[in-house]
Amino acid sequence: MPAFAKPLNSLLRLTIWITAIGGSLLAGGAPPPALAETPRAAGGERPVLTVDLSSVNKAYADAKFVFDLVGDQKGYQTFKETIDVYLAGVNTGTSCDLRIFATPEGLATVGSLPIASDGDFKKFVRNLWDIDVKTAPPPEPRLIRQVPAAIRSQVSSLKLQPNERLIFGMRDGFVRYEKGRAYIAETLDAVRYADSAPDGAGAEEATLALRVDGRAAAVEQRRAAFEKSREQVLSRMKKNEEESDAEFAFRRTLVSYQLAKFGLIFSESSQARITWTTSHSKKRSDIDAEIVPAKGTSLEKNLQQVGQLPDAFAGVSKKDTVLSSMINMPVNGALAESFKTVVKQGQEVAQARIDNSSNIESGQKETDRDIAKLIFDVMDDVSSLPVFNGFLRIWLNNDGTLTTVAATRVSDGLKLDEAIQKIGGREKVGKKRGRGSDAEVEVCKVTAHQWHQDYQELFDKDGSVYIGASKNAVWYAAGENALQRLEQSIEEAGDASATAQDNVFEMEAEMRPLAEVWSRIHSRLAKGGAQKVAEKGKAGEKPQAARAASVIASLNLPKLATEAYRGGHDVVALSLKRHDDREVLAAHFDEGTLRFIGQALSQFVKDNLQD
Repeated sequence: MPAFAKPLNSLLRLTIWITAIGGSLLAGGAPPPALAETPRAAGGERPVLTVDLSSVNKAYADAKFVFDLVGDQKGYQTFKETIDVYLAGVNTGTSCDLRIFATPEGLATVGSLPIASDGDFKKFVRNLWDIDVKTAPPPEPRLIRQVPAAIRSQVSSLKLQPNERLIFGMRDGFVRYEKGRAYIAETLDAVRYADSAPDGAGAEEATLALRVDGRAAAVEQRRAAFEKSREQVLSRMKKNEEESDAEFAFRRTLVSYQLAKFGLIFSESSQARITWTTSHSKKRSDIDAEIVPAKGTSLEKNLQQVGQLPDAFAGVSKKDTVLSSMINMPVNGALAESFKTVVKQGQEVAQARIDNSSNIESGQKETDRDIAKLIFDVMDDVSSLPVFNGFLRIWLNNDGTLTTVAATRVSDGLKLDEAIQKIGGREKVGKKRGRGSDAEVEVCKVTAHQWHQDYQELFDKDGSVYIGASKNAVWYAAGENALQRLEQSIEEAGDASATAQDNVFEMEAEMRPLAEVWSRIHSRLAKGGAQKVAEKGKAGEKPQAARAASVIASLNLPKLATEAYRGGHDVVALSLKRHDDREVLAAHFDEGTLRFIGQALSQFVKDNLQD
């Protein structure tokens, strides 16, 4: 194996063993305690979710495109040669896929690769053998001596068919070759679920397409399978050495909540399609999605609620902003209680970190605790509403700093105003009035010098934050001229002409100024934390953990982003809206973001693959 391939053993898991780690992390599949057959999926063997890669060659073409944008042809060649090590025998001009099935035991994940002939399959498994992914029976009879006796015994008991092999070594599982494709999964029965080529339902131009087929299994069957796999994922989570019990409980609850959100789409869609396309001629990438809820589900109820409540902040101007966003999204009842648990545990962790921090002056801790409590109280309040409605605006100042104004609807702003009035060190600013019945906002100012010291670009020279509440909203502003921006936004939000719209979420950002601020803050905090990192290493931090953490840190993503976006064409735009019986998502990324991806890949190759 070429020397430059050694650092990328994980690529094997990504391209070949996506069934084992991609499926487990995304869909919750868990390896069984022993390599044995599991019962077949009830009601047929059609995948609920399919992820199609149009072809390895198209993925290579997109990779070459972003490497070319940053002028690193050598980096692309090294990148391609490294991946090619793992693809011997694979037809790189035909689609690959990942399929997820709903079974009584949970989610079964199967990956498939196009392999044209028996000879190519032998070449494929022989190559895997050479990079420590062994198979039994082995690719050549003379290799049988390298198969442990326990594995040989297991193969005998499984009664494999001639086109099936058990996999051991780097990863355990099974591979089956049939009809020009190799199927790879963690269980023998799973590799027998999928025995046909992809149906090609993804957009022809798309590099990657994800599809949910609600006809493959009933809603309750999908929900039960997903829930079982979600519990398996949570049961495997382990507490880190530096985590407190509360921090681990919060991390576990947060993962559970994030999985539950994905589970809604998996379980309650009658059909869904998401595609990722990169246009080389236009130098842009697009993500497009359509989700059609199944009848009688909470997703359908949410879709019917879209547009029933006007956006209370629709009148706030976007003029001269570098980032503007709005959200007017129905709150899913199936997730609200789970979110409340996240909020409760998150508040406990935040308060403990403030109390235990040696970087916060004792006088500032009281203020930080009060503000943290207010933030979590707002989050808890929002989860009780039928609709989450809010906005965010960010402006770039002449000195390179940012000014931010944001607000969200709440059920009882007067109650939250009581919490605001209890914040330590506050100064009363007074009432700011707009044109609507809910536009009288009681505003106070909180000063936090430490915030300005650490995040100079986000605050004025005093570290001032303006917080206010009206009858049904909470407001926030920070940065130079923040009070004036806040007053203007309050007045504009009172526009009585606002009407209900089908827009659920919108965001548009100019990434260059945001990346530059990110880079300056990162550089300042990195210098301050360098000594702590060194001390932690001396204290005996695990070498492998340190190496894993350093891979991303060494890329210095803020610096790469700044370099990439300075070339212009830096707009990122996202929207989610209702269209008839479906929700439609569109995301657009200009050339600058593709340069950023190219910069990151190029730096990764230089750091890890090139001699």
